[in-house]
Amino acid sequence: AADDLDVTSTVISPSFRSAPWNQEAKATLAGEPEPSSQTLVLFVSESGVCRSALAAAAFQAAIQAVGLEDRVRCQAVATQSFNVGEGPERAAVTAARARGLEIPPDFAARQFDPGADMARCDLVLVMDKFTASDVLREASGLAVGFGGLTPWVSADAEQGRANTGITVFDSIDTEGRYSTRVRYLRQFQPDSPEGMTEIEDPLYGNTGGAGEAAAMSAAASLIVPSCQGLAAFLADLNAGCEDGAALKARLAETVDGMQGIDWLVPPLLRAGT
Repeated sequence: AADDLDVTSTVISPSFRSAPWNQEAKATLAGEPEPSSQTLVLFVSESGVCRSALAAAAFQAAIQAVGLEDRVRCQAVATQSFNVGEGPERAAVTAARARGLEIPPDFAARQFDPGADMARCDLVLVMDKFTASDVLREASGLAVGFGGLTPWVSADAEQGRANTGITVFDSIDTEGRYSTRVRYLRQFQPDSPEGMTEIEDPLYGNTGGAGEAAAMSAAASLIVPSCQGLAAFLADLNAGCEDGAALKARLAETVDGMQGIDWLVPPLLRAGT
């Protein structure tokens, strides 16, 4: 009977977002200062208290090492809300200290805000295809309610179109370059094996003990050199830049020319559907 038909897992739930240009307009009308000339890098993980917290600490040390602390800053955010307001995971703190890094004592997780963050950030670094999907799907303005994960569609399989102009933000503001700002952190790891772009969640399936410590150490061994590689990448771009605004512009042009990343593309956002 029709009354017994449950379609809750196969329908689309509309989700209303505040677009980046709305955030920019609100700031202007409110008399807020002009956007910072500093390049803002956002590190994104699911919880915001583990991988991204460690990445922010590693990157802060790396930009200081290359002398970019006056032109580049960073933040860590979560795609999910369950750890908002909490401090870093103990495993992340331990891994950081083992590498001479310190996560700030006042660190508190906050959730990724598609409109505000995409308006402010110059580069958004995700850890794996799941956080990439969360960020790019949120930035698309759609929340898809299909049960389970959607197929992971590669850019090559979609003839490079799956990650080019797929978001609503990009479709409306073609000069915004919103989706091109989203990159895998491990893309910047020196000598990273081809096709190896993900940094898996070390706490997934672990409940402490030696297994969790080993997984956290393995993740840190990818996060730290990736952050150092990112700092070196920015230092190269900064060469010849007379000010922070010039670095921001050069970074935007550079990432805009990079190939799109692979992510879990919802069916309605795929090319040709």
